[in-house]
Formats: sequence, C-alpha cells, structure tokens
Amino acid sequence: MNIYQSITAAMADVEPIAKGRYNKEQRFSFRGIDEIMNELQPILKKHGLFVVPKVVDVIRQEKPTKSGGMLLYSIVTMEYTMYAQDGSSVTGSTVGEGMDSGDKASNKAMAVALKYFLLQTFCIPTEDAKDPDADSHSVAATPAPIDKNKLSSLAAIMNKNRKDGTPYFPEERKKHFRELAKKDIDQCLKDAEIALEELEASE
Repeated sequence: MNIYQSITAAMADVEPIAKGRYNKEQRFSFRGIDEIMNELQPILKKHGLFVVPKVVDVIRQEKPTKSGGMLLYSIVTMEYTMYAQDGSSVTGSTVGEGMDSGDKASNKAMAVALKYFLLQTFCIPTEDAKDPDADSHSVAATPAPIDKNKLSSLAAIMNKNRKDGTPYFPEERKKHFRELAKKDIDQCLKDAEIALEELEASE
C-alpha cells in the first residue's frame, strides 16, 4: 500500500485517547506523548509506517522566574516525513514550545511538536471531544495599535539577507516574530536585533 492507503488503514485501528494527565499549575487536562506513542506504536508497526524527524528552526530565550532563577524557553519548528513500505511518503511540519530550568527545553518542545503532528495526522479524538462551536467566550477589548515605526524597524530586520542573498530569517521564524510583536513590540524588536547580531556573527 502507498502512504495514503497505509495512513487510512492505520486510522481505522486508532482508538480515542483520553486526556489522562492534569497540569496543576495551569489547571487543564491533556494527553501526554507517552499515551500517544503507546497507542500508535503497534499500529504504525502493523501497517509498516515510520516517521523521520528534521529540525527546521530553533528559537531559545531565557526568562526569569519569580524566585530569581532562570528558565530556558525553546520554540522548535519540526518537519516530519512519514514513510510507507513502498517508499512513498508524506511530509508535515509543526511547532512545539517547551520550558525547563535545565537543558530539556528543546527536548520538551520536540516532544510537543511530535505529539501534535501525530494527533493531527491520524485525527485522533479524545473520549470527551466536543465541537469548538459549542463554546462561548467573552472577548477582550481590542488592543491599542502597534507603533508603525517600530513595525517598520522589525520588517527591516526580518528582510535582511546574507552575503549570498539568502534571507537570515526563514518564513516560520518571521511568523514567530510577527506574532510576538502583537503582544510586546519592544521585546520583539530587542529579540530580533539580538538574533540578527548572532546570525551575522556566525557568517
């Protein structure tokens, strides 16, 4: 079978995976990567499917804690290629975020990225899945407009090219900075300037 037939056959064997874990600090239930892999590994093996990961981009930031310590915050863009026995494949990418006081931030981010790639590829439902349209939310007031001069400065940094003409910032990273700018344009500019300096110094 080709990759699409193999994935479809595997989807027929996948059972709903409940949100069996609970985040006490942020108070929400979730499905861990272990539950996903325990469910999918025998199914992938049965249908001759395997996944090859590729790191596309990594962004690391240090964030101070209330106790005076430091947390390492990592955002990784991962590309996953899933192969079938006949050699056919399909590729998808996801972004994962992780935070750790040691050296595990990137590992956590990659685990999150893999989890959501598998959940979305195989359309794995939860036992309590519900339609998002059934939820109602109160929307916060529209934030103040972002300073256009600062946005122009950010765009100038994002559009910088290397000596060979290739851009310093891939599209996924530009997207990350654009999202960050919506929340804190000043911090975004600072991070972008530091990132550009590091990239220029590495040439």
